[in-house]
Amino acid sequence: MGDGMLRWAGIAASTAVAMVSVAGAALGAPQGYGPRAFQLVPDDSHIVTLYGLHLNGNQSFDPGAVLEGSEIDVSAAVVQYTQPFELLGRQGAIVAALPFGTISGSVETPWSRFPRIEASETGLFDAQILAVMGLVGSPSMSPEQYAAFDPGFQLGVLANVYVPVGDYSADSILNPGSNRWAVQFGAPMAVNIGSSLLAPDLATLELLPSVTLFGDNDDPFGPPEATGQRPLLTVEGHLTRNLNRMIWVSADAFYTYGGETTTDGRLNDDIQDSLGVGGTLNLTLGPAFSMKASYGQIVYRNDSAPHGHMFRIMATGAFYGARVPGPYRSLTILSL
Repeated sequence: MGDGMLRWAGIAASTAVAMVSVAGAALGAPQGYGPRAFQLVPDDSHIVTLYGLHLNGNQSFDPGAVLEGSEIDVSAAVVQYTQPFELLGRQGAIVAALPFGTISGSVETPWSRFPRIEASETGLFDAQILAVMGLVGSPSMSPEQYAAFDPGFQLGVLANVYVPVGDYSADSILNPGSNRWAVQFGAPMAVNIGSSLLAPDLATLELLPSVTLFGDNDDPFGPPEATGQRPLLTVEGHLTRNLNRMIWVSADAFYTYGGETTTDGRLNDDIQDSLGVGGTLNLTLGPAFSMKASYGQIVYRNDSAPHGHMFRIMATGAFYGARVPGPYRSLTILSL
């Protein structure tokens, strides 16, 4: 395999931006994980992603959390590490992500004395730990095999755990942390149109149906003793197309349904039904570095669903292990 092909194998690894996008906002924002989030990478790839996002609307950073009648701004920075692995000849990955930022805004309340409460808090948001495993069309491959692989149809499974380590106080109506566990199960799938994952005219059609289950918050703000939430169903879709080896674009959509909340065991009649759309631009700036910018906005919703918009920018660096021959063996993460 020539140095040129190795170089593009490295670029492909860096553009397969690591498996999870935005803690919390992955569900609450219009674009979920984002396009090509589950694309294969060569063996012995190690991926670090730094990204920032801004949310504006009626959503907190907690997945599935909508505060009706509120206007909330969330600004967060996230550090994420992805470690692929091989199991029975197929590729999987473990991903860890930790966000930090600020949530602020004005929230409507049912109390006549305090009809609206303004709050602002800064600190850690809840962490995410995700495991994804390829089932169909997802072999573990060396860089040489990766460059020649004709991808076709791919199907996998994922489990993403939201770990309640974020800063939380029951005295505040807005918090970086959620004080509850949540876990998402999904089945990422894609149809790849192109001779290989390195083809300059590669196109993909991606779909991710998922369900998120929520634990209770046993120390909520206000008089309730506990709050909960029914399962939230989501479907994320992307249509992507390479413009050349350095640039690809994507049209994105994100649909949510369900997630009715409970207060001390009583249903609140607030089922969510919403559709968000947006777009993504990816720039591959070197053999181990890429940047991606996404924008999304809610275009359809019922009264209980999220509204607003999201902007996200991501920087990804990749380095490779001992199986990569030649000068690319010593690649390190570039300055992000």
